[in-house]
Amino acid sequence: MKSYRSARCLSEALALRSAVPRTSTRALTNAALRTTSRPSQLSQSPRTISKAQFTTTTRNGAERTLENVGLGHLNQTSLFDFHTAHGAQMVEFAGYAMPVLYKDMTMLESHLHTRNAASLFDVGHMVQHHFEGPGAAAFLEKISPSDVKGLPVHGSTLSALLWPTGGICDDLIITKLWEDRFYVVTNAGCRDKDLAFINKELASFDQKVEWTVLEGQGLVALQGPKAAQVLQSIVVDPQGEGDLSTLYFGQSRYLKVKGPKFQSSLLLVSRAG
Repeated sequence: MKSYRSARCLSEALALRSAVPRTSTRALTNAALRTTSRPSQLSQSPRTISKAQFTTTTRNGAERTLENVGLGHLNQTSLFDFHTAHGAQMVEFAGYAMPVLYKDMTMLESHLHTRNAASLFDVGHMVQHHFEGPGAAAFLEKISPSDVKGLPVHGSTLSALLWPTGGICDDLIITKLWEDRFYVVTNAGCRDKDLAFINKELASFDQKVEWTVLEGQGLVALQGPKAAQVLQSIVVDPQGEGDLSTLYFGQSRYLKVKGPKFQSSLLLVSRAG
């Protein structure tokens, strides 16, 4: 039952995102590659979050009231409406309104559900980047210690942004989409610092690189021992490209998922840690 619940939640979340009028992932990617973003261009227009209130029951049976209040100045991920529709308590994190607890579960129950089955996390607040061009691999090798050129296509590596004077600016994940195109994810809490660092390093780099920050693009993390099982149940072509038993750590693949009333466009699915 818990696995079914996770699969239904994933399907509903992806269906909601598909229903929102927005540029498709592929179109967004193609359009974004025509423009190089800079930190001054990266502001978002927050939507107002009205005050909401609900009651949740703690493990010992006591009731407590939670409020979503004072968050109207914050940015929102693509799944904000999904969270509020399901009674999430929203809190501020890294400039975003993020769900911390749902009204039908205690924190302990949520924790145990993730450890024993699988849970879906909205991580759309994290900063997603594309680096493209003949100098993209060399630039990423300049700002990180990784052998980016040696990555296989659709291979990923955990890495770090390194200060020129030594030390770590932030950790990140680098995925090689094609020989001259890379998908990078950095942390939301280090957004301003990371963007300023990349901007400064790119300004003094002497090879052609096109850097795009993918604003408004959703990102979810399915975690737990049954994560692959849950995702496998809604993947299109489970006997072919959708066979997750052949997708190993550090690999990614473009797949489609389906629900009772929808089928997604191509999604980049990665097995990471």
